[in-house]
Amino acid sequence: YRNNTNKLSWDISVFMLNYSDKIGVYPTKIPDPLLIERAVFLRTNISDARTYGLEGLIRRVLIQDYINLIDFTVSTSIMSGKYIGNNNSVVEGKEIENMPSFTFRSVLTWKHKKSRASVQWNYVGSQFTDATNAFIEPTGVYGEIPAYGILDCSFNHKFNEQITLGVKMNNVLDNMYFTRRATGYPGPGIIPSDGRNIRFSLVFHNP
Repeated sequence: YRNNTNKLSWDISVFMLNYSDKIGVYPTKIPDPLLIERAVFLRTNISDARTYGLEGLIRRVLIQDYINLIDFTVSTSIMSGKYIGNNNSVVEGKEIENMPSFTFRSVLTWKHKKSRASVQWNYVGSQFTDATNAFIEPTGVYGEIPAYGILDCSFNHKFNEQITLGVKMNNVLDNMYFTRRATGYPGPGIIPSDGRNIRFSLVFHNP
């Protein structure tokens, strides 16, 4: 369902997906000439699966006049996906991998003449990286990816039609988190995400 007005707009949807013999990944071990055996992810058809989801987006204009525009946008998703058997007892009832149950994103934007600033908050719930839903494993190749929240800020100003100056600070709160695990380069194991960082940009546009 969706609706749009001058000050407020929203979009909400509910869905269900059925997968037949879904392709997934789960850890196994293969022979290795040096290590005797090593852990790998096997990607194959695992089991039937079903996903329920709710997604929504709301945008609200807070202030709007001749020179200023301030709006606030929120989007969120709630999902529940599980393997439903098909004679595979290893994954039956387990959550589908790489599917956070809750995601929340919000951004406050201010526009003033030729300037624009924004503050964005992203939150991603915990998720598993394999179909067996392992929480932890000594090599770090597979396991849970914990929930994390990130705050970003940005500002840019357009001096004229040719020159734009911008600055962006990512991960303002300097949170420690990761979004993936790797079996090979640059792993194996957890791949940490960047800490607090600032980026400046000076853009020249050809007339």
